[in-house]
Amino acid sequence: MGSRPRRAFTRADSIRCRHLTVANRLLLQIPDQDRAAILRQAELIAPNVGDVLQEIGEVPAFGYFPESGLGSIVAVMEDGSMTEAASVGLDGFLGASLVTGTGRSSTRIVWQVPGEAHRVPAAAFRDVAGRPAVRTALLGYLQEMMDQMSQVAGCNRRHSLSARAARWLLMTDDRVIGNVFQLTHEFLATMLGADRPKVTLAARDLRERGLITYRRGVVTVLDRPGLEAAACECYEVLARAFPGRSAGGVGSAWKAARR
Repeated sequence: MGSRPRRAFTRADSIRCRHLTVANRLLLQIPDQDRAAILRQAELIAPNVGDVLQEIGEVPAFGYFPESGLGSIVAVMEDGSMTEAASVGLDGFLGASLVTGTGRSSTRIVWQVPGEAHRVPAAAFRDVAGRPAVRTALLGYLQEMMDQMSQVAGCNRRHSLSARAARWLLMTDDRVIGNVFQLTHEFLATMLGADRPKVTLAARDLRERGLITYRRGVVTVLDRPGLEAAACECYEVLARAFPGRSAGGVGSAWKAARR
């Protein structure tokens, strides 16, 4: 917990490549020639909210590097209900089994917040992932994802729904560009593993405290410091490892700039 915060990620860190603005942190982290090799094979797509990008038991056809929007790695119960284990935005990638070599996926990946992602065919992804610098970056992110899963598991067991909802909204705000994103109560309930009526009450509480607005499925974060105060301790723990975390405790530099 006493680890040194990373340098804040800013819009200035984006680069232009093949007429695209690349903001994904992992793509920016690797050498230029490796990034170019990935983008030559990639297609920039905009999945629909709710699209299943990867299914349990299937061999992934693609790996994904989100540029905006958010994907959720979810655990699926026998009755079909889902609970989020981790969320991935421009901080990482989706398609862990393509790196670990396990073949089939053990989780479902659902696209949950509108945005775009670079979709890379599995064979090309595995080929580039074998390059030393790329493999180091991908394995480093997988460790961060495992840390996130462990913390979220404890959070879901120990903390109130309102505090967990605040934590989830902050994590989403960190991983998308801007402070506005689409989200339904039903989807938030699924991600938190809670009943929709209870999630509606939790969201109403945050809205009445002036921390967010919520209209027609669109969330706007109004008061980040207040939302951080409303969140459980897990957000602080998870934020320490996030690349957009600044030493001053702001989720990301572009969010600090708009205050």
